This record gives sequence, C-alpha cells and structure tokens, in this order.
Amino acid sequence: MRLSFIVLSLGFALAPLAGCKRKHVSVDRAPELPYPSCDGALGEGEVLARGHLRAGPLSVERNVVERFELRARDCLRVMTVRQEWPLNTSDLEVVYDAELRPLRAWKRMALPGASTPPDIRRYEPAPRGVRHAARA
Repeated sequence: MRLSFIVLSLGFALAPLAGCKRKHVSVDRAPELPYPSCDGALGEGEVLARGHLRAGPLSVERNVVERFELRARDCLRVMTVRQEWPLNTSDLEVVYDAELRPLRAWKRMALPGASTPPDIRRYEPAPRGVRHAARA
C-alpha cells in the first residue's frame, strides 16, 4: 500500500514535465553577448526589494538560507539571489526589461570545499522564442 502511494505520488509530481512543449537547446559554448544595457552606463540603481529567507521547520532541507535583491538600474530590473546550504551554494542573476520580460539569466552552482570548478550557466532569449542554455 505504501509503495503504491509513493509511486502514484511520484507519477503526479513528474507529470507536468512530460507536457513541456518548449524547445530547449543546450550547447557547450555560445557566443558571448554583451550585458544588457540602456543608452548609457548602468549605475548601482535603486533597491526595490530586498529580503532574507530561512527554511522553516517543515522544510525537507532545513539549512537553506536565501538572500535576494531587486534593483531598478536605469531601464532594467535586476534580480540577484544567493542560496546557501551545506551541500551547495548557488548565485543567480536575472536581468529584465522595464516590462519585466527576461533578457538574460546567469546561474553559478558550486559545491563547498570541492575541487571541481563551479557549474556556470547562462540563458538568453533567442529568435522565435527559443532559449539557449550555455555552460561557461
């Protein structure tokens, strides 16, 4: 009975993944595109939101800490996030235009104390809605 409940729950959890109709292209290297900008140099900008989250007592991963910040930098909005827990550290930056459409996302994942280099990925919109993920 318990095993069938676990299998059924796993099936429901994975079902949305089967319906993903987006086309994803993964490449080893992508051309380096310039950082999105407005007409001039981007300053530090104005902080629109800032926060600090800690996992609650019912969370699976109880040691997760997240810090985030949303800034208005000229015509752009930039969200930066840092997640830390004993098994991983992740940094994320997403750049949006003034209408909050994503222009670029960058993520670095590292294992604390590991000798392997961090996994760095960059996501940028491409023509016809295709998004490219490149490992740096």
